[in-house]
Amino acid sequence: MINTRRFCAACGITDTPLHEYFCRNCFWINTRMAKPSMKRIDINYCLECFALKLPSGWSGQNSRKEIGNIIAHSFNKMLNLAESTVIENFTPVEIKWIHPNPEFSILYHLSNSSIPVFEIHREDHMLHYKLQKGICKVCVQKKTGSGEILVQFRVNNRSISSWEQNYATKIAIELTSIHSYESPNSYLSDINENHGGLDFYFGNSLIAESFIEKLKEKWIGHFEKNFKLVTEDKQKKKVYRVTYLYRIPEVVRGDLIEYNEELYYASKVTKSGVHIQSLLDHTRIIVKEWKTLIPANPAPFPVRKLVLSEDQRNTSYQIMDLGDYTTIEIEMKRFQKGLPVGQEVTLLLWNDKFYYNQFHQK
Repeated sequence: MINTRRFCAACGITDTPLHEYFCRNCFWINTRMAKPSMKRIDINYCLECFALKLPSGWSGQNSRKEIGNIIAHSFNKMLNLAESTVIENFTPVEIKWIHPNPEFSILYHLSNSSIPVFEIHREDHMLHYKLQKGICKVCVQKKTGSGEILVQFRVNNRSISSWEQNYATKIAIELTSIHSYESPNSYLSDINENHGGLDFYFGNSLIAESFIEKLKEKWIGHFEKNFKLVTEDKQKKKVYRVTYLYRIPEVVRGDLIEYNEELYYASKVTKSGVHIQSLLDHTRIIVKEWKTLIPANPAPFPVRKLVLSEDQRNTSYQIMDLGDYTTIEIEMKRFQKGLPVGQEVTLLLWNDKFYYNQFHQK
């Protein structure tokens, strides 16, 4: 009697689900879930920072422990998976770094559940790798300085203070840490003291300009972007280096400065301008045209005086020098908050004018 039941075209088995005339075992024998395109995949790694040359280009800096997982994810396309096949996971690999060019394999665990009549199918496939020593582009740039952007942090007629140095350096390091995840060129290779300021060497213009913007958020200042001819390449094309300059005001908190022919106290410097306060009437002003602001020259000097009396009619004080006991009369309007009669005070003398510097009295 002729058997009219369905049977597998390969092995003849009956009474089992078929797909495209094949049973589950025979179908997956003839339909491989993965067909690795190479027997071994050679990958360059950087001896300096352990960056990897991935299909998308050089990665950023890695630790040795990360490299196996990064390779497993980045090169799984080399498996050439069949349609609807997925990688469930892979077996972690230990790379033996005792060898300069270590070889290792990664076992991938695959599955396919796209055929309704069959149970989920699983297979393991292996890819073989070899790491080759090299130097990544970023480390070449760091060694040669060829890819660096210089940011000069400066001030006229004085050196950058230690707290200004520390603040700018902290910003540079924090920005580099944040941006390094986005681009391996976002590095800070060096910080040098130069001409009373600091020179920051960044890996690209993005991180350099981000640094400038952070400086602007802290201090009002002067910004320049300059191009310096470095060399010419083989095709006679000129190669330039970009240099940024950010110069902050000369005055700092606590300086006594001349403004509108009177003496003022610099209370702080912010992104809005230089905040100053009059020693005469205590008026507060924010000066945006800060380049003209410099410490008073000649500098005011302190003198000790005894306030003898006040003359309400003549609106004046009589004060005595405690060195030679000479007395003079000065206008009361120069001391809006008044002078303590019968007490010694320290006044500032500048351009033949007396000031009661209550900011320094505190």
